[in-house]
Amino acid sequence: MKKLEEILTKEYLLDCLRRGLSQHDIAKEVFERHKKRISRSSVFYWLRKRGLVGDDRNKVIYPSFAYKEVFANSNILQDVVNEVKLLQKENLENVKIKNNVLHVLISDTHAGFLYDRLGANNYKDVLTKRFDKLYNEIRKKIINYSINPTKIVVNLLGDLVDGVNIYPAQKEYTNNIVLDQVEFMTQILTKFIISLYEYTEEIDVVCVMGNHGRLKDLERANWDTFIYYSLKNIFDLLYQRDEMKIMVYYNDQFFLIYNEYETGHRILLHHGHKIKKNALSHIRNFISEINLREEFNKDDFDIMLYGHVHQARYFSSMNKHYISNGTMYDTKHFTYDIAYPNTLTSVLFVSTKQNPVESIFLIPLEDKEFYQNDDMLVIN
Repeated sequence: MKKLEEILTKEYLLDCLRRGLSQHDIAKEVFERHKKRISRSSVFYWLRKRGLVGDDRNKVIYPSFAYKEVFANSNILQDVVNEVKLLQKENLENVKIKNNVLHVLISDTHAGFLYDRLGANNYKDVLTKRFDKLYNEIRKKIINYSINPTKIVVNLLGDLVDGVNIYPAQKEYTNNIVLDQVEFMTQILTKFIISLYEYTEEIDVVCVMGNHGRLKDLERANWDTFIYYSLKNIFDLLYQRDEMKIMVYYNDQFFLIYNEYETGHRILLHHGHKIKKNALSHIRNFISEINLREEFNKDDFDIMLYGHVHQARYFSSMNKHYISNGTMYDTKHFTYDIAYPNTLTSVLFVSTKQNPVESIFLIPLEDKEFYQNDDMLVIN
């Protein structure tokens, strides 16, 4: 009879992770495949002894396993880090006023798609170009408007990848090896975030998971958090080496409260998948409903950021600000009543002590004629 070490190999456990199997499912599969010669309790004990799972048998293997086996050697190019640090020194020497925080919103990249909407281009190539364009547009705004941020905050609002069985016919359009998506997004976000360090001395990456990232069901795990875990490990390593001060904050929820100490503002991040319509009245109803579950006080924030709706909009009411982000995937139509030009976009905004949203920018991710002039555009 085979030993558990020979059965529960790294390759097998990664495959279990791809299929979204909980430790209960793994124990059952091993039990049945080996003609009931290996007890389920011995599988539970083996997994826990190695720190791969917790006490809840309905949960999947910890993200740390995937990180160690797949992403630990993610390519962080040292020459890129050094180049950014040199550019940072050059730019920061000319900074005279540093009294604001620049926020970058990223959501709904849906990295699982194989092609763009027209089916003509590899979507990974398209997504890479859109991140390059986003960086270049951020650079222009920083220079043209003399933003000079004390800190840059990258807000990752979920649906970065696509899990399996999210919607009908998904297999025809997406890469169902989700770990490939996770690795790709980890690499592209690492390079993008490092490039922003050129213009500040500190970056916070604040993350919530999306509904498309779910792994088999919403309770077991979420693929978005695998990306966040990987980013945290990468940037913690750079911080320990005194290379860069980039901190990653995330949890296993669809919402998170971020305290912006530089300005004193509190920011609520939510993926937004339970907002039924992208209108102020619906957003207020949504906040009232989650407040009833006592997850947080509905009045205890200054800014709310959300994704999911694939539409960039800005509302301001009763000293609170609500900002939704666009998408990086060029979907043809939506279920929301949206203005089409505001979809394939990302949003930037500047926060100061005096004003939670001092200025806001709509960043087009493609050079298309339907885009409006995005100079200091307030999308209300």
